[in-house]
Amino acid sequence: MKFYLLLLPATFLFTLQQTALTQNPGDNIFAGIQVHTINIRFLQPNYWDSLTIYYYQGDEQYIPATVIVNGETYDSVGVRFKGQSSFTHPNNKKSFRLSFDEFRSGQRWDGLKGVHVNNCWEDPTLMREKIHLDFCRDAGVAAPRANFTRLLINDTLFAFYSLVEHVDKRFLSSRYIDNTGDLFKAVDGFGTGDTVLSDFRWLGNDTTLYLNRYELKTEESTSGWRKLVAVIDTLNNSITTVSSLPTKVNLNALYKAYATDILFGNLDSYIGTSRNFYSYFHPVTGKLEWIVWDTGLSFGAYPGSGVSNIENLSVTYVRNPIMRPMFGKVLNTPELKYNYLLTICNIHKGFFSQARLFPHIDNIANAIRAYVYEDQRKMFTNQQFETNIVSDITVSSGRKPGLKSFITLRQANVQNQLTNLGVNCNFSVNPGDIVINEFMTQNDSIPDPAGEFDDWIELYNNTTNTINLSGLYLTDDDANPTKWQFPTNTLITPNGFLIVWADENIGQIGLHANFQLSTSGGYIRLSNTDVSILDSISYNLQAANRSMARVPNGTGPFVQGRPTFNAHNGNFIIPDPIMTTIILPQVIQGINGTNSNRIPFAYRSKITGLLANTTYRYLNQIVTSADAATVNGAGNCIYVQSTGDFIRTSSPSLATTGNYGTFTTDATGSFEGWFVTEPTGNARFVPGKYIFMRISINNGSSGTTVEYRVTSNDSIRIVKLTTALSDSTGTGLRCTSSADPKDFVFAYDNTMGAGRPISGSFIESDGSPNTISNNYASFYANSVNGIDGAFGIVLPNALPNGIRRFHRYSLTDGALIATATDGDGIWPSGAWTINPSGGITEIVLTGDDVSLATDISLEKELPSSFLLSQNYPNPFNPMTTISFSLPTEQFVKLEVTNLIGQHIATIINERRPAGVYSLNFDASSLSSGIYFYKFTGGTFVQIKRMTFIK
Repeated sequence: MKFYLLLLPATFLFTLQQTALTQNPGDNIFAGIQVHTINIRFLQPNYWDSLTIYYYQGDEQYIPATVIVNGETYDSVGVRFKGQSSFTHPNNKKSFRLSFDEFRSGQRWDGLKGVHVNNCWEDPTLMREKIHLDFCRDAGVAAPRANFTRLLINDTLFAFYSLVEHVDKRFLSSRYIDNTGDLFKAVDGFGTGDTVLSDFRWLGNDTTLYLNRYELKTEESTSGWRKLVAVIDTLNNSITTVSSLPTKVNLNALYKAYATDILFGNLDSYIGTSRNFYSYFHPVTGKLEWIVWDTGLSFGAYPGSGVSNIENLSVTYVRNPIMRPMFGKVLNTPELKYNYLLTICNIHKGFFSQARLFPHIDNIANAIRAYVYEDQRKMFTNQQFETNIVSDITVSSGRKPGLKSFITLRQANVQNQLTNLGVNCNFSVNPGDIVINEFMTQNDSIPDPAGEFDDWIELYNNTTNTINLSGLYLTDDDANPTKWQFPTNTLITPNGFLIVWADENIGQIGLHANFQLSTSGGYIRLSNTDVSILDSISYNLQAANRSMARVPNGTGPFVQGRPTFNAHNGNFIIPDPIMTTIILPQVIQGINGTNSNRIPFAYRSKITGLLANTTYRYLNQIVTSADAATVNGAGNCIYVQSTGDFIRTSSPSLATTGNYGTFTTDATGSFEGWFVTEPTGNARFVPGKYIFMRISINNGSSGTTVEYRVTSNDSIRIVKLTTALSDSTGTGLRCTSSADPKDFVFAYDNTMGAGRPISGSFIESDGSPNTISNNYASFYANSVNGIDGAFGIVLPNALPNGIRRFHRYSLTDGALIATATDGDGIWPSGAWTINPSGGITEIVLTGDDVSLATDISLEKELPSSFLLSQNYPNPFNPMTTISFSLPTEQFVKLEVTNLIGQHIATIINERRPAGVYSLNFDASSLSSGIYFYKFTGGTFVQIKRMTFIK
């Protein structure tokens, strides 16, 4: 958000404050109303003579000077005189151009390479330029920005000036995203009558005929002149102007610029003198964009306009339609003329009013008055400054319309003209008629007409009438409500939909806004032609391939779910399937050159948000954080069956029986079960990587393609079987227990079985071929595979506590059946699990170490109620213990927040059996202070406070 600052008369300078990073170069300089202080220190004694000589030579040559801006020093800044008529200022108050990088490469002021310091020639108020350019900003007209500066030369006050942004590549980047197009500036053409002007008249195909009429600012261009001549050719010679001109020129931008000049009586512009504009060929659309320039003689202040009563200037005024064909052709083509009149109607109604402009004039006047009064070089007196704000003054160069009197008369006159021309400026779109109905920020599934997967916004017409959206605005920035405007004659049918692609590709087929939507959260606003809000939505983090849609359609609140692109949202929306991991080990075996040491990896998850009582096909594989949301992943699947043998496949596919698994949801559309993945030689299994479990699901019928993908939130570390000690190495472990085949076993590094297990797998014999020929580790293939009660897992070599507990869970319902515990990680048989270093030489536990027969004593000493104990010690540094009791098996969560509710850590987030638990919390990375820990178990929730002191 940008804050616009107002200077009080007694204030020397307001410094711009912002809560966010500057978005574009110059944002700090030109925000709001500011008077900057610029002190130019010249090194040479005859600097004024040098500046004058270089000015008359016409080569735009600079001399170096030290420039101090608001107390900050810039060395070797280029300085030169500028201007045409303004150079004749009677009090030698010349205009300047400052180039910060002219002699020192890369030097910038607020990201800008240079600025214009304008002397406000023929403007008694010294604010016409600022008012006009601020109006352009608000009305969505491409133009530079303006503010003010108090100029000192060699530490002595010189005069008060307008400060204006330079039109260069930084300007083009901020306005058009892409700055690689060709930029032309209109020549001044003083003293040439209508013979050498940037008037867009046809002179012939020879590009050299135009060299003295336009100034190409992108000197490296090899195609700019041909593009310019092509536009002039189409404009002057096409017999189908109505269809051909819009292919060459962005007419909406053109209409806005001309409408603004006419509203403000600014005749020192194309419609009058054919000066003071830039033309930019947008590299994406190839169209000519119109950029306003030099508006200091607005409000009818131009001495040579030849118009005696500027307040009554025709809304279709042009000095000579033949000599100014860029506007003359528009006025002589009925369809284009109507679109132009609609544009001036919208801008007049929405922006040009006493209510909107008078307070802005007063604010500027209050901010600059003290500096105007102290300026001894200004052309007019302090009294003329005050009078001309309100009413006319007459001077030697003619009448200077008062700012407020001009607006009052002009507003009424333009309204009368538009009424007489049959242009209705009454807004026909009311809030609720058109709404933002759906939008999507991470689109990988719905292509635009160019085949690209971009952000999109869907509008819906709640009425039974066709509505013309011409002149309405769409934006992602509340501070810039006119960021993108709907083209003329954009229609939305009764109870119909309209898609706007938010992709900045404005040259493609369809409606393409000049902004993109933020996935991390943002804002969308639909505004009327007067910039009043028709609809808006603020949103948070968005999921891939999921939209936010109104439910019920057109009227309801926004709900996230599967997109209903360009279609009715219905009265309900099916939510996204979600995976919740119940038991998820921390490590998985990975490749070591090739993956010939495979060990199966098992986990338990719950999937919700599916159709009730429906059988789905699925694949369970792994992905990395770099994988797109549309990727299934890698790894072989071992499909768990509650009856019969497990099924292993090295060719996962939803199309072939035996290569996919199936599960059936319950009445709530949920399924909870076991999943097993076999690591392969895919690059995702490189040791040291973190991976995620992904389950790819079909449509719940006989579909052979993936409809949904759900992914674990927590990651798993890959370790390879080797003897080295690091966080990416591991050692095998096997045991032949008394457990039943096809149940599941998980190993923990604490005696309570708290937190995520270190490793886990199924108990043999499961019926799948985990053999040498299938690249399994030799210890697993020879001593685990096919042996009832046997299991094999991988342990990380960096395991300071060792394995101190095993849990056995039921195949059918996931219930905890049995446990085995050792107090120090060195098991009775002598098997050492602390920081193992065996690699492919496995640790062997005996059946006496880990029996895992049904544990009938498990139900003894169970707590009778939930309990969250106070942490101990408290206060603590840096470790504390938090204990809680569970009377029944529950999914539990223990998390830590700070004083303002920000999430700090999650200590546990998984299903746990009944029992008493003690978990450690390490706060060494935190600052001293008060924290809260929150325990959730089923419907039981309790919060306690703890104090950390370093």
